[in-house]
Amino acid sequence: MTMKELKKNFQIGELEVRFILEGKDTDNKVLLFESVFPAGAKVGMPPHYHQHIDEVIYVLDGVLTVTLDGKKMEIGAGEGCFVPKGVTHQITNNSGKLVKGLGLMPPALIGINYFKEMSALLDTATIPDTKKIREVMLRNDTVPVIPQQNTAMIASHENSQLINEINEHKIKEGELEGKTK
Repeated sequence: MTMKELKKNFQIGELEVRFILEGKDTDNKVLLFESVFPAGAKVGMPPHYHQHIDEVIYVLDGVLTVTLDGKKMEIGAGEGCFVPKGVTHQITNNSGKLVKGLGLMPPALIGINYFKEMSALLDTATIPDTKKIREVMLRNDTVPVIPQQNTAMIASHENSQLINEINEHKIKEGELEGKTK
């Protein structure tokens, strides 16, 4: 397989990801992908770290904000950042302009299936299922780290989601009871 062949694109929330090299292309030694971050976009994942994967972020155009262990840094076009395994990180575009960058992850323990699953879970038309997102992340060497200040908000969101599911269930039961009376 050559780099000229078209690879699958994924939309993960607002983020667009295009694979350049997959694990199957490199004997699972490295994953290389291009990302396009619209203005104000966050990566579709909470702060996280990888247990067995290092990550290299390289900006092609624009400026990304990378948070490493709570410290923010701006990375501009032509600049890169190395994220060693075990270091909590998050990537955002706070610049107000479109940003393009490359991601390099050795070894290629994360693959297209991870991006497919995350794409479906972070569809912008639905409320994200945080439990499923966590499960997918953990299966793919990605450990989510939830900052303490967000814990109450997430719990509140999960409770409201649960209440909505209960109400939907009651409506369905009520409709069914009304039809049988």
